[in-house]
Amino acid sequence: MYGDKGRIGLIRPGITPSPEMDFHRHLPDGMALATAALPYGQVTLEGLSKMSSQVTEYARMYRGFPFHILVFACTTGSMVGGPGFDKTLVRQMEEASGIPAVTTSTALLEAFSLLGLRKLAIITPYSDALNKLETEFLAAAGCDTAAIRGLGIEDTSVLPFVRPEELFRLALEQDASPDTDALFISCTGICAMDLIEPLEKIKGIPVLTSNQATIWCALRHMGYQEPLPGLGTLGRTPYQAG
Repeated sequence: MYGDKGRIGLIRPGITPSPEMDFHRHLPDGMALATAALPYGQVTLEGLSKMSSQVTEYARMYRGFPFHILVFACTTGSMVGGPGFDKTLVRQMEEASGIPAVTTSTALLEAFSLLGLRKLAIITPYSDALNKLETEFLAAAGCDTAAIRGLGIEDTSVLPFVRPEELFRLALEQDASPDTDALFISCTGICAMDLIEPLEKIKGIPVLTSNQATIWCALRHMGYQEPLPGLGTLGRTPYQAG
């Protein structure tokens, strides 16, 4: 039977394969994934708000099925309601599905806290408006932004086709103060997982991505405590619940 060691329900934005593919690549043997895709128009405040308003409805589809955790894999989609919005979504998802839940922004805040990260250099595919949303959300949680750079993308169909080489170049060019704690590559819709370990070797600081943190958080909440290959410093750091 599929999922003898764990079953994850994934709710992802639109027709972007990145979250699903990254989960499949990095889930331990014996774990299974089921996916539901939310309708998603534009990578804008309005588009994110409309998409996120449907999360509860999609979470309800999982009710009665034996999943161990439910995941909303969207970074700014779980921030768009402002500080604390991720907690609201988690509560709504759990009430609708009867399954423990996490979001990407929940995962990121847990990862930043575990690693003691307080000042970030950030790369995103977003517009200035969404970069502002993200930095304000993180600041409210105690994480300052040393520098942020976005690609200005608003078309959801473009996100999966941002070349990893372009993200790698932006990461190398990203200037930040000497006391920057980590580099964060934001957005679950882009392909950035393979950049984590090469960039950590070059930068000498932890590198986090949205999908990496989401996968890590889902597995840790399920009680899986083994090291997670390919997830960099975060995947090797012992988890402390609560």
